[in-house]
Amino acid sequence: MRKDKHIGNNGSTFITVVVAVAFMAVLAAIIIAVSSANLQMKQIEYAAKKNFYTDEQILDDIYHGIGKVSAEYLARSYTEVLGKVPQAGETTAVYDTQEKAFQAFSNSFVERLKDKYGYGDETQDTLELLQSYITVEDPAKVVNPANSSIEVSSYRCTEVLPVSATDSTHFQYAFRDVVVKYRATDSKGAETGFESAITTDIIIEVPYINFFQDSSRILDYALIGNQGIYIDGGDGNQSIRTISGSVYAGISEASWNVDRYRDEGIYGGLNLYNVKAAFTSNYLISKGDINIRKSEISIGSPATKADTQVWTESIRTVENRDRSEVIEQSFLAVNGDLYVANDLELNARKSVVTLSGNYYGYNNGRYATWEKSGERAKNYEHKEHTQSSAIIINGNDSKLDMSRLKTLIISGVAYVDMASKAYSTTPLPLPSPITIEEYATGESLALKVNQYIYLAPSSRLTTTNPVKSSEAPKLEDVWVYGTGDEWFGFLGFVNPEKPVIPKNVVNNTTKEAYTYYYLNFEDGMKKEYANLVLNMQDPASNNGMKVDILGNEGKDSQIEEIWELKEALKDRVKNSGVDVVTVTEGTKAQIYSQGAMSIVSGEDIDPIVPIDQQISLDKANAMVGNMHTHYIQLYDKLNPQESLSMATPVGPDNPEALSANYPMAEFVDIDLLGAIASNLGEPYSYRDSHYLSIVSSSDVEINSNFNGIIISTGDVIIDGAEVNGLVIAGGKILIKGSGKIEANRSIVQAILDEEMREESKQKDGTAPNPDYVITYLKEIKVEQTGSDNSHRISGTDYTEYMSYENWRKGEGN
Repeated sequence: MRKDKHIGNNGSTFITVVVAVAFMAVLAAIIIAVSSANLQMKQIEYAAKKNFYTDEQILDDIYHGIGKVSAEYLARSYTEVLGKVPQAGETTAVYDTQEKAFQAFSNSFVERLKDKYGYGDETQDTLELLQSYITVEDPAKVVNPANSSIEVSSYRCTEVLPVSATDSTHFQYAFRDVVVKYRATDSKGAETGFESAITTDIIIEVPYINFFQDSSRILDYALIGNQGIYIDGGDGNQSIRTISGSVYAGISEASWNVDRYRDEGIYGGLNLYNVKAAFTSNYLISKGDINIRKSEISIGSPATKADTQVWTESIRTVENRDRSEVIEQSFLAVNGDLYVANDLELNARKSVVTLSGNYYGYNNGRYATWEKSGERAKNYEHKEHTQSSAIIINGNDSKLDMSRLKTLIISGVAYVDMASKAYSTTPLPLPSPITIEEYATGESLALKVNQYIYLAPSSRLTTTNPVKSSEAPKLEDVWVYGTGDEWFGFLGFVNPEKPVIPKNVVNNTTKEAYTYYYLNFEDGMKKEYANLVLNMQDPASNNGMKVDILGNEGKDSQIEEIWELKEALKDRVKNSGVDVVTVTEGTKAQIYSQGAMSIVSGEDIDPIVPIDQQISLDKANAMVGNMHTHYIQLYDKLNPQESLSMATPVGPDNPEALSANYPMAEFVDIDLLGAIASNLGEPYSYRDSHYLSIVSSSDVEINSNFNGIIISTGDVIIDGAEVNGLVIAGGKILIKGSGKIEANRSIVQAILDEEMREESKQKDGTAPNPDYVITYLKEIKVEQTGSDNSHRISGTDYTEYMSYENWRKGEGN
């Protein structure tokens, strides 16, 4: 019995196992089926996403293709209409109101689009044109060029829409129901059955452009200081300033703050003291000088193209008046084009100046500059040194690096200026006018120590050189005639009848006058003489001397004397610690200099410029001939008048013949500002923004961050604040402390647009709002503006005025 019962239990267990295995098999089958379906769904989803993303890429190609065409047409239409809008001072023009000008622009722009893409129902030509914009790789065409799996399959029509039923000016050009398709293919180019499509409208809205802002040239300026700009870092730690946007610094009839920025009178210009300043500007214009004291200045970004233009009278590094033991080192790095009417001077000890781009010192005595007129001219009887461009290194231990220049033109020569040869903490009162003793050298790029070679050697004089003026012999008794009276005469350098010229100098420290005797050269021989001395090598080596000098009997003693002069000069150069890295080292820059060039190499000087790098006189004159005319246009009207050819020589110009005393008068009604804005000066706030404007006929001080426009006939003082917008001062602009100063065209434009909209709503005869900037701007008139355009797009990048509408997956409405 027990055995039978045991056998029955074994059978039950077997059945249980069979059932369990069957259940597991069914479960596995279900899991496999679900996983297979899920995999298929994932594959379908992947294909759909891939197709969809490809559709978007196709659509982006079409969008950018149309955008590039529209941007080109926008520029053409703008230029076309702008030429028919009245310029400053004109009373007649084709389009004398903003409404007329903008309507003409809008029509011109839309007509160009219609000519390109048609108007009305779909055409095959336009479809093919849109298809040509596609850059997405088409795998089907790789296998079978006749097959196309990527395409613009259709569009319904193109149409032009007005902004409203009452506005006849066209503002939108639209592609309706543009369909792009992508059909997936396998590796052999066969269609897989997966397909996707996107349908959308592509809208081109004509951007709103105001044609009556000829003062738009000032919208790119950050600072316009009509009597100069002064950046004062104070006597503590060096302040830091970044100035983005164009800058103009004018001049003043009266000097100001003499010992802060330079050791003589400052008559405007751009002046920097104890500041680390970076200028990123299209134009940096100084009608006066650029003076840099105890500062580190960069102009243009070294990481970008050298597109900054610097126009100035002179550029100089300067030092404190008493030349104390504490050296006020200055740094200047320029990445741009420099147009210098007079000199570049490294006067401060340990100055470091690095130039990249092009340097044009274009004045060879041909062009009159502002220094010949006005109050400053009363201090001078001789002004030749202010009309001759040169580069001069006066400060010991200084470095001039020109190795990155592409072009170097120096059209004048350096002068020895002997008005004052020593410094004191207080200026010495002298009779007016001051007699400036000048002596032209034979060098265009000169070191201070080189003036030694132009002094008559004491061995040829009956006295020392120099000598106290009270002890100086008569001029006819100074030169020792007889043996050796042809000193340098065998080369025709010195005038044998009058070999020396006396120059009298008053020493401000000792209060004594001294007489210096300089060699009197025959016409045109100073450069020859300078090159001879600077190139002179040891005559024992028979190198470095002209063939006509070598082998001349009886001249050995004179050749030795020239060599001794060169040896003494080498010692002076070595002791000065000056380093000049020239354009000839590692570059192929083109060079012209009227005089010799003192190029320091180690402890020696070498003025030689390779022949293949030399620019001819005729070519140099052609290049610089019109630069002074451009300079006048810039400092008088802030307008370079690009129609003037930079390659066409012109005659001397008279800057005093121009009507405006300073450029502010070109843009601002000075009399009106003085008459109705005398009590203003508080910021005016604009609705729905943080923008402010200040109009004032007195001084304005800004001591907190400011976004907007400042126009004042007085001085503008920015004390420790940042300014974003535009500052115009009829007087000086004085900047203290650290921070940014930036031109901001969008802020300025927004302010002007709002003011014009509000003024256009006023009834006839309503007095202009004295708080508004446009009340005083000459070239912007309320009657020239159109209706309220605040809702219109004004950006001129096609990504701002092009958009999609009615975007949807698939085809159809």
